[in-house]
Amino acid sequence: TPEQQERLMEWLAVDRLSCAGARARLRREFGVTAPLGDLQSFYARCATPWSYTRTHGAAETITRLALAEKRLALKERKVALLEGRAALADRARRIAYNATLTATQRGEQLRALFALGN
Repeated sequence: TPEQQERLMEWLAVDRLSCAGARARLRREFGVTAPLGDLQSFYARCATPWSYTRTHGAAETITRLALAEKRLALKERKVALLEGRAALADRARRIAYNATLTATQRGEQLRALFALGN
């Protein structure tokens, strides 16, 4: 069956089972007997390309995940910068609308605020 062939490819390509070991496992798990030569042909014809395709797909997935992680880090950095600017704007607004300060005091505090960049 296709499921049995998939398992056989996993045993040969992922588990690195020898053809003789795979033959014994086929008999034990599926009750199937196969000549060793047939298993060797199956390995050359199917398991090796299957393993390459599977490995190549995993590498692409890892690359996509790494890029997504970098994009996420950049977005988090942008959010942190925007939050910092919003906090600075809030402080400036509090100074600008503080009725207890004179115009000169407001100006000094605003200049100090923006000169420091806090």
